[in-house]
Amino acid sequence: MIQEQIEAVPQNLEAEEQIIGILLNSNAALTKVPWLEPDDFFNPVLKRLFESITAMVEKGMAANALTMKDAFEPGVMIHDQPPIAYLARLQGEIATTDPVGFAKTLRYARSRRSLVSIGEDLAKAARLSPPEVIPTEIQGEIEDRLAEVRLLAPRQDTRTAIGSYADAFLSSLSPSHSSGRGVPLVFPELEQVIQEPLEGGNLYGLLSSSGEGKTSLMLQIAEHAARKGSPVLIMSYDQNGEQVFRQIVSQCVGTEVTRIRRGDFSEKEAERMISETNRIKALPIEIIRCKREKIGRIAAYARAFVKRWQTVTEGTPLIILDHSRKVQPDRPNDHEGRIAGAINGECKAVAEETGAAWLNINQRNSGGMSRPNPRPIARDLFGGEQAKEDFDAIFYLYRKEKWRDEQLKIARDAKEKEQIMQRFGDCEGKAEIGAIKVRYGSDNQRRELIWEGRFTRYRSEQQGDQVEGLF
Repeated sequence: MIQEQIEAVPQNLEAEEQIIGILLNSNAALTKVPWLEPDDFFNPVLKRLFESITAMVEKGMAANALTMKDAFEPGVMIHDQPPIAYLARLQGEIATTDPVGFAKTLRYARSRRSLVSIGEDLAKAARLSPPEVIPTEIQGEIEDRLAEVRLLAPRQDTRTAIGSYADAFLSSLSPSHSSGRGVPLVFPELEQVIQEPLEGGNLYGLLSSSGEGKTSLMLQIAEHAARKGSPVLIMSYDQNGEQVFRQIVSQCVGTEVTRIRRGDFSEKEAERMISETNRIKALPIEIIRCKREKIGRIAAYARAFVKRWQTVTEGTPLIILDHSRKVQPDRPNDHEGRIAGAINGECKAVAEETGAAWLNINQRNSGGMSRPNPRPIARDLFGGEQAKEDFDAIFYLYRKEKWRDEQLKIARDAKEKEQIMQRFGDCEGKAEIGAIKVRYGSDNQRRELIWEGRFTRYRSEQQGDQVEGLF
């Protein structure tokens, strides 16, 4: 008996029939469970019915017992009943008009079926894999599949009455709440562009091209946030932990990374680096070197990080993904807009779920080189305009000096070079930051930062010669 229970496939026929009955009774109930999918159904007949109902509703047609009877071949019997009789029974025997509870039951059963399959495959791989397959390879594949199961969890705000949001809103108006809200930004120019600190539950994007210093700015944002009490997780596809730490030290002490690597520094500089190293190593920063992770595992990293730190500090967590274009897609053949949307959508969902602020570093495409003015626009995002949807704010980093030099390399003659020089003007050592999207503000904000290439860092014009973390 126990063995039969262990080997039973997780399913719930009654819940599946209730869902179909509710939808046949009221097609509008579909809007309450937009995340429900055909694969949530185990019974093939009910799965087919759900597919037919959703297809008809999407076309503006009514789906009920009468209209759905033609979904089956003539003479087909369902549980010893003609289709019209079976559908009428489902429509007439519903226990409630709300599908959410039953839909969750289906989704949880589907998740359990996936877990059973993963467990069986793990046991098989552990027993039968050849000796050259190292355990971490098996583990990595299983972790990806487990992360996909985690993504199956239905995410929706169950509140509907506007009054249910009142207490949270009133709490946000108190001075004590406002003063500690969000992740503080390293430069006043950044907050002026985004028009707020990085708020928990929001998704932000930083767009820039290779070589403009987006990673440098990201590290300055991270170090400042951690110093102000926000735990920071950096998930990088570009740098390992040693490289990240060395660059932060370089930025803080004002000694070039190349000199640090060669050991070419003075005794005074060495003392500074030792002091800064001891300070930085105490900051709440974690670094994960990513390689081939899909968004499911990225999300799992973020959840685990927030869980570790939520009882240690009251600061809003900051999750940084550098950079989002390198996340392995679940469906590589999809259009890049859909791929980017899936990645950004999951980042936004995890930010809302954990209360963390999430910053995606975005590598812009090469479209800017074909424009006389290559200032970043939404079309330069990975996924284009479609990729903007889930972001609460997107800001760009634009160093005219870099783009001027690129255009000068391919100028046809002296006249074109002169036009390029006039177009870009005085841009040495300057960087522009601006808004591409701000959900609750103006996207016409632009400010300038000072670029100090020797130390791969930025400096605020408004703060004068002050550099965050510098002795």
